[in-house]
Amino acid sequence: WNMGQKASDTRGITFEDVRVPAENVLGVEGMGFKIAMGAFDKTRPPVAAGATGLAQRALDEATKYSLERKTMGKYIAEEWNMGQRASDTPLIFIEMYKLLLPASAT
Repeated sequence: WNMGQKASDTRGITFEDVRVPAENVLGVEGMGFKIAMGAFDKTRPPVAAGATGLAQRALDEATKYSLERKTMGKYIAEEWNMGQRASDTPLIFIEMYKLLLPASAT
């Protein structure tokens, strides 16, 4: 299940009792898992950057909405508990993710 990533057509696949002719083998036999995991070294940074950007945008939109929407005569952002939850904690985590982003490339 892709959690809203509509452009990622991800599927599970299972091979059982499959024989691959020697001339069709790519790389060295038994190294497939290591090669596949190595691909994550290339994809980890852009995925981390995208997730961080998405979190920042979500916080920006939530903040904007809380400053526009009134309930019981007050803006949502004016409610102390809501203001605390919608600003400090997510902002701290997003800034932390931005600082950790370069580490995802190592």
